[in-house]
Amino acid sequence: MLSCRSIFLSSLLGFAASHTTLLGVTNAAWNINGSGSWSVNSNWNPATAPNDDFDTATFPNVNTSPVTISIPNSFVEIQAMTIDSPQSYTFISSGGSLVPTQNGTISILNTSGNGAHTIQAPLELNVTDLTAPLQINQQSTSPFTISGDITDTVALGMVYNGPQRMILSGNNSFTSLNITAEALLRNSSKPHSCRLINLPPCSFLAFRVLSFDLIH
Repeated sequence: MLSCRSIFLSSLLGFAASHTTLLGVTNAAWNINGSGSWSVNSNWNPATAPNDDFDTATFPNVNTSPVTISIPNSFVEIQAMTIDSPQSYTFISSGGSLVPTQNGTISILNTSGNGAHTIQAPLELNVTDLTAPLQINQQSTSPFTISGDITDTVALGMVYNGPQRMILSGNNSFTSLNITAEALLRNSSKPHSCRLINLPPCSFLAFRVLSFDLIH
């Protein structure tokens, strides 16, 4: 006869298994010392390329020289993207865009070193995917550059938490950029997306701010 404890454990394991399958979340790290396509499963550990609403991607210190990662034709959806390497990672488009999802974040860490990382692929803040402003955290003392065009159909914009330098150099159309920590920003986007109190709209304007909302 099965005990109540056995029935409970069996039910709990069945629930966990079914929900793991249901969610299907991929948390993967770039796993090769070299360039490659985001969509190739063998480039990741575990060997599944992250590309879904709740997936996360980490780009650690596995590269001994600069690496280029191509975004495949169509798009890549990712909730959280973390880069931590002294060697640069550059993300280019092979016909596709990078699409942050849910409460999306892009984090540049300096635990392993201060690499200068770049997103050249288009960055889409999409109304069907993003549920909160895109959070950008930049810890590297080397600049983090987004040179791909940023589009914002969800009208949520971005929050830049700093504290280090970020460069925006694409033809951008995001609705707002809020800076919530001390940061040095250089912005060449459309005038409405970069506005400082009592100053004209900025174009390649470098400024330092302390913990307040820049967008009004």
